[in-house]
Amino acid sequence: MNIVQIAIGAAVGVGVAIAMQRQARNDTDLGGQITAALERGGAMTLPALQTALQMEGFLKRGKVVMALNALISAGKVELIEAPEGTPQLEKVNHHKYQLKAAA
Repeated sequence: MNIVQIAIGAAVGVGVAIAMQRQARNDTDLGGQITAALERGGAMTLPALQTALQMEGFLKRGKVVMALNALISAGKVELIEAPEGTPQLEKVNHHKYQLKAAA
């Protein structure tokens, strides 16, 4: 392996590390925005939450869902299932998210 290959590998590694760090920071910021929106509006559906965050669109929906899943895993937000009888493909629009009550 020559010096050029080593330099390229190191540059790629540094670039990936920086990108992951920026993404983690952005996800943390989005989690705070979601928490604030849920404090203001109570339980909200995904479309309502996207509107409140001004993050409408398919790709931005994915970012909101990823941040919501992180908050659910952390125990800060809880998922209220869609009503019984909701068609499977529409459930994502009828699930509600709310802050967990402090114990």
